Amino acid sequence: VAPGDTVLIHTGVYREGISVGTSGTAARPIHFESAPAANVVVTGADRLTGWRKEPGLDPIYSVAWPYTFISGPTHTHPDDDYHALIGRAEQVFVQNYALHQVLRRDSLSRGDFFADGESKRLYVWSAGGEDLSAVPVEASTRAVLWQCRGDYVTLRGVRFRYAANAAQQGAIQFSGRHDIVQDSIVERTNGNGASFTAGDIAVERC
Repeated sequence: VAPGDTVLIHTGVYREGISVGTSGTAARPIHFESAPAANVVVTGADRLTGWRKEPGLDPIYSVAWPYTFISGPTHTHPDDDYHALIGRAEQVFVQNYALHQVLRRDSLSRGDFFADGESKRLYVWSAGGEDLSAVPVEASTRAVLWQCRGDYVTLRGVRFRYAANAAQQGAIQFSGRHDIVQDSIVERTNGNGASFTAGDIAVERC
């Protein structure tokens, strides 16, 4: 994009993170906006496939899980269970239903998931006991969904969801001066919805 450009975004679920480094000017700002009547969703979640049923009577399934969002051997200090969960950023959704995270595989029960950093596998026991190879399962795989470093950039009419961000990290981030955010929604993120680290940023009807 260049100063004065308008980017129209049509209806869709966009599984990506967007980075805007170009600046507009006061006379020629850059606009990113949903097309008229469009339903634009930018998500941090990806569809997971390749599930395998784990041995045993319980309907527990697992899939490869290479992601680590918060570094450190115990993720947090102190490392009791309460704080350890705060130090995790994973989210799992079975048919758009959010599951509850546990810290050990032997703690799994109906409606839970466990992300095993050692075996690099994600274990899920859905609330309805479904065969996970036959229903849509999504998990958050991106921490930042929108990062704007440019000045004089306007964002309008976009819904952001399911970021695997840390507690103090915005799922959408603005560090350019004179940016504008309008008519947008940030929902169901692990940490902060948005962060603003420059002057003269306007947030309207969000």
